[in-house]
Amino acid sequence: MRPRRALTLVEVLAATVLLAMLAAACMPMLQRAMRALDEPSPPDAPFELFELSQLADSFLADASAFGVESPSEQDELQLPWPEHPQRPPVSVRRLRAQDTEADHTWLAFSSGKTFIFRWVPVDHNAQEPVP
Repeated sequence: MRPRRALTLVEVLAATVLLAMLAAACMPMLQRAMRALDEPSPPDAPFELFELSQLADSFLADASAFGVESPSEQDELQLPWPEHPQRPPVSVRRLRAQDTEADHTWLAFSSGKTFIFRWVPVDHNAQEPVP
């Protein structure tokens, strides 16, 4: 008959102590993670990228709704948020191209630390003075 090998009381206690030390070491990290999940975002948090891109797309689709005739001719604009007038306005800047014959120009929409870039076609005929 073969002798049975079992764990001794010392081995069981050592394993229990090691697991307890490991759990105690991980507990502060788990508590910080749980607190971070429960905290609501502050009301003046940076605007979402999605919201800014929607505003930029709606501006390019119908700039007259924002009181602008031609977005490609403005150097800098301040656009209000349609649904949230208490938010700071969105800054729109036209980026100048080195090539004067370019068929488009870039607009940079910024709000806080969030930036969106969109391009708009340029009509060179409309920019020439009429004699």
